[in-house]
Amino acid sequence: MTARYLLVFAILLLTGPGLAGAEDLKCPKGTTVNGERTPEVSEAWCETLRGGHAVFHGPYRAWWPNGQLGTEGEYRDNKAVGTWKGWYPDGKPQGEEFFEDGRLVRGRYWDRSGTPIPKPRGQPNKRLEQPGTNARRYFVAFRTGR
Repeated sequence: MTARYLLVFAILLLTGPGLAGAEDLKCPKGTTVNGERTPEVSEAWCETLRGGHAVFHGPYRAWWPNGQLGTEGEYRDNKAVGTWKGWYPDGKPQGEEFFEDGRLVRGRYWDRSGTPIPKPRGQPNKRLEQPGTNARRYFVAFRTGR
């Protein structure tokens, strides 16, 4: 392991319950694990530098303040790909979406009782990022429950 990886790993372990799961991220070759914590969410992702900018590439996870996994998905070259899943803070499923090359192809969603619902307003493919900023903001709704 490189010294940088060990430092990031130690920081993630010390920053709270959610980020402690970051050690389970299997980052692709040439990427490193990173993460951050706010009062609303703890996040961990894999990234690499391209052209002087961080590019999300590999798994992404976000945890509720109680440590429960809230969002899980994958990025490829800064674009959401494959199946992304979201859970309520109590662990019940909130939604599941399938992305191809950053575009939402299909999704399904549930209310807190498990009843299927239509796509919630503003969720979750509302692209909030701008070039050079955090692409992972696709799933703000999953993480905040809005």
